Amino acid sequence: MKKNIVIIFLILWGLGLSGYICYDKFFSKNDNDSVKEKDEKKDEILEEDPDNKLGFNISYKDEVYTTRNKSGYIISTSKRNLPVINNSNNQDIAKKIVLSLTGISDKEWNENIKSMADEVVEMEGYENTTEDMNLGVTYLFTTGICTDRRLTFKLEMNGSFGGVSWSGESGYNYDARNGNILKLESIAYDYDKLMDAIIEKVENNLKSDSYSCLIDDYSSQLENLINMDGNWYFTDKGIRIVFPKYSIACGAGGVIGIDIDKNVVNDYIKDEYKV
Repeated sequence: MKKNIVIIFLILWGLGLSGYICYDKFFSKNDNDSVKEKDEKKDEILEEDPDNKLGFNISYKDEVYTTRNKSGYIISTSKRNLPVINNSNNQDIAKKIVLSLTGISDKEWNENIKSMADEVVEMEGYENTTEDMNLGVTYLFTTGICTDRRLTFKLEMNGSFGGVSWSGESGYNYDARNGNILKLESIAYDYDKLMDAIIEKVENNLKSDSYSCLIDDYSSQLENLINMDGNWYFTDKGIRIVFPKYSIACGAGGVIGIDIDKNVVNDYIKDEYKV
């Protein structure tokens, strides 16, 4: 009798142990699979958005301005775009940058481009034309180099209202953490040395290349021009300096752009803004 009881106990114990092993293996496998799935999902999120560390999403909306003469024929068609920026972490920063860029665009668009488009309708030769004309200007933003600390936007203007062509290039840099526009003073840890290095490269470039009709005293104006908002911006290779048409040369000289290598500027720029 006792022997039978011992045998039954051993059988039940064996069944319980095997059940526990099966249970442990099954649920351990499920737990591991769950962890693995979470890790894979995390990897997918990181791979999905590797460069958008601060949550910026940038797009653009177009705006077209068309003028017609009294007969209804198109005289000019001008186009600009405006940024639409969203930030999943801080929408106030996105709004601040949009407001700044929109203000920059509004000034040129309303005071110059649209007003000229209105004037040209009344000009002799256009007011009574019986065919559509191809006059007008494009004034367009593009997204430049963006990092986890700075955002760059470029503006280009091209076109004509008849006669002299309208052309322009500018760039604007913003601190990605607060939306403030970046100045050379704000990115430099040694502003004087940074400016000296930039001016040296600019002057060497102007002297070595065949730029037409430089004004006599352009050297005295370089620092003020370089410091102006829009006249410098980050590239993937360093900083680009832009001198607007008529600023250091006659109209025939056009817009003058000079690239400064990162090896020159990085020595004097704060670590968080380096190229």
